[in-house]
Amino acid sequence: SDCNNRLFALTGSALLIFLTAIFYASTGIPPLIKGWHDSMENLKSYGERSVMQNGEHLTPKEIKALALAISTKLEQSGEE
Repeated sequence: SDCNNRLFALTGSALLIFLTAIFYASTGIPPLIKGWHDSMENLKSYGERSVMQNGEHLTPKEIKALALAISTKLEQSGEE
C-alpha cells in the first residue's frame, strides 16, 4: 500500500513536469527569450546603424529589438 502511494505520487509528479514542459515550449516563451538575448548581443550594431547611418537601415523588427536592448541596459544601470 505504501509502495503504491509512492508510485502514484511519482507518476503524478512526472506527468505534471512533462505537461508543464510541453506548455512552456508551446507558449512561445523560449523564442521570446532568444529574441531578447539576440537584441542584447546586437545592441552595438543596431546603435551604430541607427545613429551613424552605417550599413542598411534598421527594419521595424530591429528597431523594436534596439528599444528592448536599450531599456534593458537602462534598467540594469539604474538610470531612467
